[in-house]
Amino acid sequence: MKLKLALLGSILALTPSLRAGFVGIYDYMSSLGGIYAPQTGNERWTFHNGDQNGGLMGVYAGVGYGNLGAYAQFSLPAAAGLSPGGTAGTNEAAGIFTHTASSGLTSAVFHAGSTFTASALRFTYELVGNGNLGNGIDFSLRTVVGGNTVDHGSITIGSIASAQSAFVFGGPGLTFNAGDEIVVLFSARGSFLYDHGWWDVALTEVPAGPGGGSGNPVPETAGTVGLLAFGLVGLAAATNRRRR
Repeated sequence: MKLKLALLGSILALTPSLRAGFVGIYDYMSSLGGIYAPQTGNERWTFHNGDQNGGLMGVYAGVGYGNLGAYAQFSLPAAAGLSPGGTAGTNEAAGIFTHTASSGLTSAVFHAGSTFTASALRFTYELVGNGNLGNGIDFSLRTVVGGNTVDHGSITIGSIASAQSAFVFGGPGLTFNAGDEIVVLFSARGSFLYDHGWWDVALTEVPAGPGGGSGNPVPETAGTVGLLAFGLVGLAAATNRRRR
């Protein structure tokens, strides 16, 4: 039995903990408790006019960060809230409210504080109710790993229906170390009128599939790590029952 438990421990120790060192933007903004202090650049997530090298946004009307664009957190799915500048509508999925800039890019940047490995990044997103009057939002993913900047493609947010897509890194996944960045970029597709919506991001294990690349659908299944751990624990429990 000791050998089997040791084997179980060894396998679990080798199983990567994909969520270690990462916090989604919805959880991060929720942790602020509605208190938005001026940014210093040392926060887990930062908000920029431009890309990851753009200037930090200031506090916008006490409800988030913004200048040309706006980032603000509202608490629950299916909740109506007031956005900077007007009614934000009703969100179906938990996420933060974002309005594009009148021109150019705005970005939300995650700064890794420790090592973690991502097979993919899963995004949940939707336009708000009056977003149907807009022409959609271009939503792009960039990673900066070891000083190497890579753009992983774009998704157009064009519907008030909540949807999910995944940017899949394929193979062994992509490992982030302290100081590396995940950059989420927004642009207005030419016009920023009514271009605002909800979004969140999480790490997930998504098989790359035949084509790999970005924008692959997210399977409605549990992550492999969870399934593997559950199966091994079940095996150990069955062994104990047989011994008794």
